[in-house]
Amino acid sequence: MADLHPTLFVPALSRAMPRDGRASFASNKPHSRPPSHLAHWLSLALFCTASAALPAFAGSFWQPLCPDEALCATANPVFVANGRVLLSPGKSSASPSQWVDVATLAGAPTEMRDVSVVASSGNYLGASGSLFSAYAADGTLLYSRSSSSIEAQIVFESHAASLGPAVYFGATSPPTVFSALAVPGQPPLVYLSRTEGQTATTQQANINMDGGRTTFVVSADGQRVWVNPGPVTPGLWQTPAAGLGNAQLDFAKLSRVDDGSFPADVFQLRTVPAGVNAPGGYAIALATDGMYLSTDFGRSWSRAGFTGIVDDIAFAALNTADIQVIAARNTVFLSRDRGLSWSE
Repeated sequence: MADLHPTLFVPALSRAMPRDGRASFASNKPHSRPPSHLAHWLSLALFCTASAALPAFAGSFWQPLCPDEALCATANPVFVANGRVLLSPGKSSASPSQWVDVATLAGAPTEMRDVSVVASSGNYLGASGSLFSAYAADGTLLYSRSSSSIEAQIVFESHAASLGPAVYFGATSPPTVFSALAVPGQPPLVYLSRTEGQTATTQQANINMDGGRTTFVVSADGQRVWVNPGPVTPGLWQTPAAGLGNAQLDFAKLSRVDDGSFPADVFQLRTVPAGVNAPGGYAIALATDGMYLSTDFGRSWSRAGFTGIVDDIAFAALNTADIQVIAARNTVFLSRDRGLSWSE
């Protein structure tokens, strides 16, 4: 069995700690049922994991919505990296974040909050529009910087919705970290940094985008960024390829990828890079009417093998879709054959 990656296996954590000091799960959409307990998910991880060779800078990010209002009303997205889960409090809360160890479920306070990237330097980065923050691995804040003027923050950013999560794109040299802000009826403003947030530039995208979903992911070929704009702009879109005369990402030149088969309202988008067993990559789109699959670099999409609404999905191993876990029907399903069959 391939080495599995528990940090990518932990989907949709709730964004606050229950009274017993342990973490619980919640799903991506308002129609979700009450969250399952973290131990239930980890029991699956332990069942599937023969060994856990964690890459030095692996990370993943979910932005769940919590059906338990009392528990999650003031919480922010969670971040999973290097065998730990970061639970950040709401922006208005003075409480510290909590690092939860995946193996022991033990929590420890940290000043780190709202990060979504582990950079090759080992720094943990958070990005929301023009504001970039960097933390050392021990939680020390290294810097927090904004590239915007006070006027821009008041006139635009204070009224804009964040599009994300922030993405670490390694095909440019140096790598690019970016996120975006948008107001209704206008193409979003994308904030890009190739200095881990110490400096940033902006680009105006050429299409409108809705919030409340996974907006950006690295494409299946690793050379582009895929954009899931939501119902406001039908289809799956992408940046020009990096490295083909393009020194940086260009969101002003987004072009449509799919042939018209991309679902209408996708809230979650996941990709596995192209490889020997998946020459066209492997991409899953979770939409309000079910789960869809593409194996030809996002050009065509068809319904996946699981029937019904799926709240979240995780690939248990790094860079392969062989083992998948989904949250659906108020429980957890596991597939060991690339989604062809599922067991509860």
